[in-house]
Amino acid sequence: MYKLLALDLDGTTLNSKHTVDEDTAKSIQKIISKGIKVTIISGREPKSIVKVAEKIGLEGLVGSMNGAIITTSDGVDHIMNLCLPRKYVEFSVRLALDMGYFPMVFVENNSYIASRKSQFSKVMDKFSDYPAKEVGNLDKYLSENNLYHKVNKVVIAAENEELVEYKKEFENATDACKLYFSLPFVIEVSRKDTSKGKALEYIANSYGIDKDEIIAVGDGENDISMLGYSGKGIAMKNAMDNVKEVADELTDSNDKKGVVKVIEKYFL
Repeated sequence: MYKLLALDLDGTTLNSKHTVDEDTAKSIQKIISKGIKVTIISGREPKSIVKVAEKIGLEGLVGSMNGAIITTSDGVDHIMNLCLPRKYVEFSVRLALDMGYFPMVFVENNSYIASRKSQFSKVMDKFSDYPAKEVGNLDKYLSENNLYHKVNKVVIAAENEELVEYKKEFENATDACKLYFSLPFVIEVSRKDTSKGKALEYIANSYGIDKDEIIAVGDGENDISMLGYSGKGIAMKNAMDNVKEVADELTDSNDKKGVVKVIEKYFL
């Protein structure tokens, strides 16, 4: 019997309009009322998860920033907050700027970008309830505001083939960070020792739930560790190909109530 459902947000629990549809919300509320634990582990910032948790009636622990931050679902209690070492923040930002991209730096509930000239900065706004602040010189801003040691992740948005090259250049220079494609046009730089899988392990252990009693659902490369840790890892129909390859099975897309179908099959 499965006792915990772990959900990604964008491309999974959220539809292409970046909202939770009513059927999905009701299905999640129904299993919560039956005593099933539900957690959200997302690349988003904590306060975005709070809004979703309130809608679906989720109470408990959740993970944000690809598992770098673990909080209570109301965002009040911070259990874990892991940040990138400054030298890797500097390197990831400099490399992106040198290659002509616009990096976005995330510090818990806030994000910063040098310029909003890129079309991708507007696209990224759709994946956050709180658009990034345009600050001009990122290095200067982070230094003057004593933020370098508080950065949870760096995000770069560009064409997929450009990001493939960015990842190659980064990993040729150092293997001290994890680089994920959360979407084909978004790559995220995180600490080596953080992942959604590790966050899920922490949350499950806090509930006394074994990994074999967990179902995890996701669509992005940053979800692979979470799917791998769980007893059953399920990829969305709209998931990236490498996510589908490691999943135990597929469900329908985020616009066709894929999460609802998982709940009906395994929890109801």
